[in-house]
Amino acid sequence: MRAAELLAGRRDERAVDVLGACLRTDDENVALRARDALARIGSPSAIRELAGRAEETTAPHDRVALLEAIGKARGAGIEALDALAARFSDDEEIVRTAAVEAALTIVGERADTKPVRGEPKPKAPDQALALRFCETAAKSRYADVRLASATRLDDLADPSAEGLLVGLFGDRNVEVRARAVLSYAERVEKKGASPAALSEVIRGGARETMLSAACGLATKGPI
Repeated sequence: MRAAELLAGRRDERAVDVLGACLRTDDENVALRARDALARIGSPSAIRELAGRAEETTAPHDRVALLEAIGKARGAGIEALDALAARFSDDEEIVRTAAVEAALTIVGERADTKPVRGEPKPKAPDQALALRFCETAAKSRYADVRLASATRLDDLADPSAEGLLVGLFGDRNVEVRARAVLSYAERVEKKGASPAALSEVIRGGARETMLSAACGLATKGPI
């Protein structure tokens, strides 16, 4: 185990198979060390070992720990994001929440995050990964995950975010619908999105979405 950890410190993929086996041992301390070492390697094969173990284990808290490790993996990118997305429809809410939070860690801070004096300037988010996150989360069968997508979509640079939001206007969950309309209204104000979709919301007359739609239209005037 110690030799594998030393290799992991150099991101040497020769350690992955050994660490993957250690990840499945009954010795909790060894399994924890293997999990952390795989996260340090952070390669696609290391991510697959972590994701595979998350699929195998039935204990929610173990799945949470594995997903958190994926989110912290060195150089985590599309492979890690896709591994996390596989848990967006997990039956356990704490697991879904961990998957979403880890995915957003990989995506990065919102583009509109304000710098804090005395602290490093916030790193720009990976817009391609942000779009991939939102596309996948919007398809989850759970409202809490779809809500995370609707909440992030206002910040995306890609105009395809508007189509995703319009698709959520008719979501069966009222909180998701309301957030989708609010996010679209913010895109109208800040990113120049067409306000036409908000006019449709106004005509629909749903109380939970009309105010946000009206505010979005007010920023553009009559259309």
